[in-house]
Formats: sequence, structure tokens, C-alpha cells
Amino acid sequence: AVSRVNLALNLEDNDRYWRTMAQLMLLRANNVLQDTELDPSTQRTAFEQALQASIQAAQRATQANPDDPLNWEQLAAVYSNVMVVVADASSFAIDNYKVAAELNPKNPASRFAVGQIYVQSADNQQRIAANLRANKGSKEDISKADNARAEFLESALGELNSALALKAD
Repeated sequence: AVSRVNLALNLEDNDRYWRTMAQLMLLRANNVLQDTELDPSTQRTAFEQALQASIQAAQRATQANPDDPLNWEQLAAVYSNVMVVVADASSFAIDNYKVAAELNPKNPASRFAVGQIYVQSADNQQRIAANLRANKGSKEDISKADNARAEFLESALGELNSALALKAD
């Protein structure tokens, strides 16, 4: 499939083809992470290469047609799918979903996706706080994690309410 999309891209620099390539490379990155037969070093290298190719393809889609919210959603989806293993991926995902929402303000999907990311971030902060409590972390660090969790939940509520307001049924 990758070779056919590459062939299509050689014929026409089209945002739809770039989105498809981004999805294929993200699938490859996820498959690499699940491959238990690869040694850790090879797995890491293959994952990083596939992820970088996915990000670049999604970025090319946004460059080919910056007015199409689907391109920004695809770039956001790439980052969203690797939040667990890539630092700051959630910030990039949120930023790109917000661009998609600006381009298509009546579509609740991007706002809903941002809300989900905030909920996941809140869950991560809850785990951090629990781990700090279990390991006798400082009260200041525990308080920071608790406060961050509360802020993420408040942001999630705002985004999810915005998405619901756009959904007529």
C-alpha cells in the first residue's frame, strides 16, 4: 500500500494522498511497537522512523491544503496516537485539533477529541499523584499533580460542553 501511495504522490502532490500516507506510517509505527520479536534498539529505531514519516506526511497534507480541516485532524491524530510514548505529543495534538476546529467551527469532532486528550492528561496526573503518594513524594509535587489534574478536567469539561452544544441531536 505504501508503494502505491508513493506512486500516486509522484504523480500528484495531493493532500488526500499525504493523509493516507500519514495513516499508513502511523499503522507501521504501531505495528513496530507490538512486534515482540524485535530487539529494543531495532524496535526503537523502526518506531522513530515510521513515526517521523507519519508526522512529515501529515504536515505535507497541511501544506498542500491548509484550508482543509481533515488535514489538521490527521496531524493531530498522529500526535494523539503516540501520547503515551512521546513527550509533548498531547500539546501538538491539541494545537492541531484547535486549528481544525477553527476551520470547521460547526463540527464537534475536533472539540470532542481535545476534550478526550484533556481527560487522558488528567488521568496521567492522577497516576503521577498516586505514585508520589505511594513513594512519599513531596507535598509540593503532589499538589502540583493534583492541581494540574483539576485544570485538565476543567479544560476537558469546557471542550466537551462545546462539542455537545454543536451536536444538535
